[in-house]
Amino acid sequence: MENRKEVKRSIKNLRKIKTWQLVLLLFVGSFASATFLRINNVEMSKRREAVLKSDKAKDLAGIKSGLYDLSSFVASHMNTSTGTFFLEQTYREDVKQAYEKASKAEGEHGNIFVKAQEVCAPKFSSWSLAYVQCVDQELGKFPAAHSYEESLELPKADLYRHEFNASLLSFDPAGISIIFLALIVLIILARAISLIILKILLKRYKTRV
Repeated sequence: MENRKEVKRSIKNLRKIKTWQLVLLLFVGSFASATFLRINNVEMSKRREAVLKSDKAKDLAGIKSGLYDLSSFVASHMNTSTGTFFLEQTYREDVKQAYEKASKAEGEHGNIFVKAQEVCAPKFSSWSLAYVQCVDQELGKFPAAHSYEESLELPKADLYRHEFNASLLSFDPAGISIIFLALIVLIILARAISLIILKILLKRYKTRV
């Protein structure tokens, strides 16, 4: 008899927590989480765009500080993975300097380089990856190109390609709101399971009586 009263008391206490209250908290938590996650993504986009603007402006100091700021932000905020982006202008400038340095070599190397440029310039944007590949292919057609290519030190394209990945959970407003949301879901599930178990126990006690 005493156990039956305890079960009824437990059911009564659980029912004090209204379902609509938990659903409301779940809705508010979902809205807050979505908002904070969106803000994080927008802030990441601003920082990535700042890096790309510095690249276009050939501002090496701006690129360096921008990449540091971007990587730090991504590391401490959810939903901020940048995807792959390429510092196109910086790469082109460094490739151009590498070719100009190599073309100053004595002999007919400079003429070889000019001929290769004349073939590739109408086809591709100057100093782009496709342009560089085209020039390399054209240089390979000249017997004298071997020594020229040995003096040519092209920068590796991968060094200009960047990607930062966000962690699955961070302790910023977005991460905290996600944790809060998870707790609400757990409370709803725990309450529902507890009520089911207590009702089953109550039926058993009634059957015994």
